[in-house]
Amino acid sequence: MGEHRLDGTSADKGRLYDGLMRNPDGTDTGIEVKSGSASRNAAQRGFDDVVSHDRPAVATLNGETIRIVKVKVEYVP
Repeated sequence: MGEHRLDGTSADKGRLYDGLMRNPDGTDTGIEVKSGSASRNAAQRGFDDVVSHDRPAVATLNGETIRIVKVKVEYVP
């Protein structure tokens, strides 16, 4: 799926997710993949903790405005 920069105003700001999953209601879930002993850093956790239907991360993907309302972290060996 590639990385997607979300809610950023310049190239050095924003949140990167490893992928996106479309939800049945048309919103999206940000997918973060961590391998081995890797974990999210404090900034990632802080951003992800406030993402919700009430406070979506708004981004543009392929010219379309999307609303990320949930974050799912996948751990792989």
